[in-house]
Amino acid sequence: SPEVVADVHFDWRRFLRLNTQARAQPGVWVRVRELDLLMPMTGASTASQALATELSSMFHVRVPPAGAIGYVKEPLFRLRLLQWAGRPGHLLESTLMAGDHVLLEWASPGDSEWPLPPHKPRNAPMT
Repeated sequence: SPEVVADVHFDWRRFLRLNTQARAQPGVWVRVRELDLLMPMTGASTASQALATELSSMFHVRVPPAGAIGYVKEPLFRLRLLQWAGRPGHLLESTLMAGDHVLLEWASPGDSEWPLPPHKPRNAPMT
């Protein structure tokens, strides 16, 4: 498939303010492309959905569909656990633990599927 051009902006001021306010808090490592960010775990951010929401407010990714001009709709975000050697693992749908390494992935609103296939969450019962 052809390479999709995405316009990615990160709110560094908000990120630094959050880290300054939560200086003594444990953190979670979040990989975004080739960059690892240490996000502090506040009371609300121990849930993976709360962290994804916080990250989506810092990241602004616009992927214009073919032929569109001025496309501004934001994509959907989700988190995956990172395995050894940085390989993407299961979807993270539960509580985060301090020191977890996760991957932030997104799909543009026009896409019918996520870039990586879904896997069972790590706390899912064995079937």
